Amino acid sequence: MNNIQYRRTVPEDAQVLKNLVSNVFYKHEPLGNTLTIRPSVEAIATVIDRIVHATVERPDNLSIVAVDNTYKGNPRSIVGFILARPLCSPDPFGDMSKFADPTMFPIVEVIDRIHLETEEEFPGFHDKPDTTNFEIAGVVDKFLRRGIMKDMIVVAGEELLKAGYKKTVFVTANENIKKVASRNWAGVHIIRSLDLKAFEMNGAKVFTNVKNEVLQLVVLDYSQGRRINAKL
Repeated sequence: MNNIQYRRTVPEDAQVLKNLVSNVFYKHEPLGNTLTIRPSVEAIATVIDRIVHATVERPDNLSIVAVDNTYKGNPRSIVGFILARPLCSPDPFGDMSKFADPTMFPIVEVIDRIHLETEEEFPGFHDKPDTTNFEIAGVVDKFLRRGIMKDMIVVAGEELLKAGYKKTVFVTANENIKKVASRNWAGVHIIRSLDLKAFEMNGAKVFTNVKNEVLQLVVLDYSQGRRINAKL
């Protein structure tokens, strides 16, 4: 469909993805759009560089891209991505004050918070060797609403099962991604939710452009199989 092919990423994709993911995040990521001070593309890139390094450039890379070989006449025309890593692998961020633009601190902090709260409730949650973490996923503007995210989630699941992984975890404020996953896989569970309107850093609310956005930590258990009517 639409000349789209799906494949695992290779190290040569890293630079393309650093630019592409930063731009998609800037335009479509709910977390960025709800901040009081919205980060620039350049600010977002300070964090995306770390994510790409921790996923695409890892020897055990688990990431998936959608490629349209006719788009802009470029064989590396990536139009969608899911950047993933083993959940028990080292946190790509560490001390973010050493590398990240300060306008990105709230996004990294709120994601850390929901992971910490999950670990407190379920000790050892992040140490399971059969689980991966979707760090970030997206599709470029021109290719939205073509089923590419759905197909990438299916391909990612098949690839991860072949590699010996049974589950993946992702944090999202995008209700649509969770719905897409639920339509195709039986084992989709919300483990933790966090109200962005109430989230504070240093005593101040930082997500002040929020409507009803709730950050959710979702577990997708691939071992429970795909829904009967799901198809690629």
